[in-house]
Amino acid sequence: MRKLKSLKLIAGSLVLISSIFILNPTKASAEWKQTSSGEWWYSDNYGGWYIDWEKIDGKYYYFYGENGLMARDTTIDGFYLDSSGAYIPNDSNSIPKRSKWTVFGIDFAIDTVCKYLGNLEEVIIPSEVHGNQIVRIGSNAFNGNINVKKIIVTNGISEIGDQTFANCPNLEDVYIPDSVQVVGKDTFKLSTKVKAHVKSDRVKELLRNADIKDENIIVEK
Repeated sequence: MRKLKSLKLIAGSLVLISSIFILNPTKASAEWKQTSSGEWWYSDNYGGWYIDWEKIDGKYYYFYGENGLMARDTTIDGFYLDSSGAYIPNDSNSIPKRSKWTVFGIDFAIDTVCKYLGNLEEVIIPSEVHGNQIVRIGSNAFNGNINVKKIIVTNGISEIGDQTFANCPNLEDVYIPDSVQVVGKDTFKLSTKVKAHVKSDRVKELLRNADIKDENIIVEK
């Protein structure tokens, strides 16, 4: 009997460990990565990426909007970026200032955006990141974000988790594509300003348990 109880305890522990791995993005070392077309981007500790100005190894780099690809051979905000993409300041008065930033915590093992951290007012959630397909937005991914006003979910995302866009006091518009097949519970809980824009009655029906008023679901066929 003791042996049986021990086996049950071990099995329960394995289930718990597995759940933690699935719910949290897999942490990895920050590193430079290159796309198949030769463009560079900088992966953060959770597989996401930065935009705007970023200081790396004493040099400043600029990363463009949605995909975080590095700028080079150009001038941005008055700072020249050479062919390697780097700007090296001459003194403390010539340091670029980051005005906006975004980090997607992505677990590529389960094709999921697990967390968004950033101060952008408009966020586009990608369905493909540098050759990796993304199909899910995890539970609580945007929960509590006070900056975001507009979210565009790109076509190809098929699942939105529980309370994904909850507690976002300034969120006004979320655009949901027809590729979405599953929407979790209380997705918009306490996000009282939000309007969900969908393209079909089928997706509208998926939002019945998302804690959003029916009149705030707009079908745009």
